[in-house]
Amino acid sequence: VYCLDANTGDELWTAMGPRGHATVTVKDGHVYALSDNRILYCYDAENGDLVWETEQMPKPEPHAAVTGSPVIWQDLVIVNIGGGCAIRRESGEFEWKFEGYHGLATPVLFTFKGKPAVAIFLGDQLIARDCRTGEDLWSIPWKTSPGNNACDPVFIEDDSKMFLCTRYGKGIALYEIASGDPKELWYHRDQAHVYASGSWHKGTLYAFAANFQKLDLETGEILWDKWKSPMADSALFLGDYIVLTTEQGEVVIGKATEEKFEELNRAQVHVPQVRNVPAYWQGKLYLRNQKGGLVCAKIGK
Repeated sequence: VYCLDANTGDELWTAMGPRGHATVTVKDGHVYALSDNRILYCYDAENGDLVWETEQMPKPEPHAAVTGSPVIWQDLVIVNIGGGCAIRRESGEFEWKFEGYHGLATPVLFTFKGKPAVAIFLGDQLIARDCRTGEDLWSIPWKTSPGNNACDPVFIEDDSKMFLCTRYGKGIALYEIASGDPKELWYHRDQAHVYASGSWHKGTLYAFAANFQKLDLETGEILWDKWKSPMADSALFLGDYIVLTTEQGEVVIGKATEEKFEELNRAQVHVPQVRNVPAYWQGKLYLRNQKGGLVCAKIGK
């Protein structure tokens, strides 16, 4: 784990540990890093000192890599390992953990029947659990080969509906979930991305296949023709602007209209294999690639 000066890129501290693919999570002066060996590490954000580390979590099947980031809920850190695990932030001890066929997505918090819940996209299903107890609330079968469910679920309309997407023989779907017995509202096969999650922004549903797409919420049909939107692999929403990035390191800035994506600017940033959604801070865009390379680019005026 590296801590860098956000303005200069100078290294402030380094914490050496096992390899990890997941983006770290920072909260209340602590850095939570999930490694591929299924151990969660907690570091002091000021100096990189190790605060605690967990025991090894349930064996991953079928993945050796872990790509979902840790998610903070109150005094717990929730991770997509096995069938889902929750770790106490104070001590690194387990609050709950389950065996399972873990996926590659980041857990997503939502509200179910007025109570806090978390959706964990495993390799064979989407499972909703009670944040405090880990109780299984409901699930949706969604098995892919080889279990590469890497796109985060998207909750819309006051968490009454949920959008799922995955390639590998599946596609995109919208479910009604408020009742606790999920009902499929629509499904389109093979219309999805490998790892780019959809987005619900200002009452509009966006998704990815080869291109950035605007979808009809009622039917799932594509409202933008593929020639009216650019190739993209992630989207970052900044007010009225949308920042799209490609795996090849191209950045496209534009606005969404009823008819199309209106491109305003485009630039090539020399960092290949960009699969992470970029981060934005004070007019700067940070892009990280699969090999740990990081580029900071100035955007805006």
